Amino acid sequence: MRINFIPKYAAINPARAPKNNPAAGKPSIEPAFRGYFLDHEKYNPGQHNSLYYFCEHLEEGEKPKRGQNLCGANKNLVFNRNFTSFFRDDVNWIRLGQLLCEKFKDADKVNTMVYACSNGLEAYTFSALIQKTFPKNPEKFFPIIAKDISKQQIEENKLKQKEDVKISLNEAMAASGVLAFGVYDDFYKLITKNKDGAYVITEKTKAPVVFEAANILDDLDSVDSSAPTIFACRNMWPYVKAEEYQPFSDELYKRLASGSVVIIGDFDYRGAQMQNKDSIADALIQSGFKRVNSFCDSFKDKCIVFEKR
Repeated sequence: MRINFIPKYAAINPARAPKNNPAAGKPSIEPAFRGYFLDHEKYNPGQHNSLYYFCEHLEEGEKPKRGQNLCGANKNLVFNRNFTSFFRDDVNWIRLGQLLCEKFKDADKVNTMVYACSNGLEAYTFSALIQKTFPKNPEKFFPIIAKDISKQQIEENKLKQKEDVKISLNEAMAASGVLAFGVYDDFYKLITKNKDGAYVITEKTKAPVVFEAANILDDLDSVDSSAPTIFACRNMWPYVKAEEYQPFSDELYKRLASGSVVIIGDFDYRGAQMQNKDSIADALIQSGFKRVNSFCDSFKDKCIVFEKR
């Protein structure tokens, strides 16, 4: 069972809080990521941009997965937000594509791993970006392994992958800004419209993505150290216990081959600020990863791309 959950920053910012929220405008007295629970019968999976967060209910005797935080007054709800978007706007995707081109144009093989893949749209983003950036040999980045801690979410992604994967007009516009950039316009090779006129992701974009269920904290044995890796683990770290950051970062540094890049998100900074704790970026730097130019417009002084030299 999943129930709706209003995060602290939505509760204290009425303009961003969902409509008909009785708590809108009232400061939360709970810690960050604790808030006002709504009737789970009103849960609407279609509210992708409502700023609602979802929690998984633990059955009696069930334990949370490693690293997951409990939330709610009864302490038996696992915080789990299954949301992202196509070409999510916390990255300058054009610059990121240029970086990948510079780093990997001469590489024979590059592993691509996307953790906390949620509904799969970020994995499809990397598929489209790579095919735009490397039109002659994108196969060296494939398959794109997309993983999420929620087995239910992964099964949903596999089912949806066989059908139309729809994106919103705003997502299509964001994608067009990247895929139409440069000499060639590759938008309609990777995005199209279905018979109803809705924007959908093409088979060409979907095909390279393979979905698997995994907890990132227990999955580093799956990293192939024989080739460099694009390791995306974005906008997930506020949901993980902070004491897990450094051991994970240290082990990741050991596992990744030289030349690998690690990509996080701006919410990994925002969440850390809200919780008044160190960010995953601090742990990555402590482990030996080097900063690459920000690529993050909303946090100009922060870095979301790191590399192992």
